[in-house]
Amino acid sequence: MALTLTITDAGRAALVNAAHSGTNAVRIASVGVSGAGVAPLPTSTTLPGEYKRIATISGAAVASDIIHLVVRDESADAYPLDVDVYLQLRDAPADARPRICVGCGCSHWDPCGLPDDAGSCAWTNETTCTRCSGEAFPITVYQ
Repeated sequence: MALTLTITDAGRAALVNAAHSGTNAVRIASVGVSGAGVAPLPTSTTLPGEYKRIATISGAAVASDIIHLVVRDESADAYPLDVDVYLQLRDAPADARPRICVGCGCSHWDPCGLPDDAGSCAWTNETTCTRCSGEAFPITVYQ
C-alpha cells in the first residue's frame, strides 16, 4: 500500500535553519496511527483520531523530493479486517474481488460512515473513498 506523507507548515518550518539559508537535519522519530481517514491540511499540528505512535521506523532520502520510510509495529496489537472482506479476497475470482480503500480499509460491501451522519462513503477513484479523499458530494461513483 502506498503511503502519502504530508509535510505540514510546522514541519516545513522545522526544516528551515535559523539563518533561512538552508535546511536543518531532521529526524523522524515516530509515526502516528489513526483509524480515521485523514486528509491533513498544511496547518495541521495533530493527527485526528491518533491512537498509537510507532517508533520502529527506518528510511532514507532516496531523491531530493522522495523519502523512503519503513514502519514496523512490533507490538502484539491486532488490526481489524472485516471477515466478509477477507472471505471475498480469499474466495472470489480476481476480477470480482472487493475494492478496498487505501485510507481506511472500507470496501464496496462494507462502506465507512461519513461525518455528521451524512450517510455512507462512495468511491472517488479506484483506491480511495470519499471520506478519505475529503471530496464532497456530488461525485462520480465507481462501482
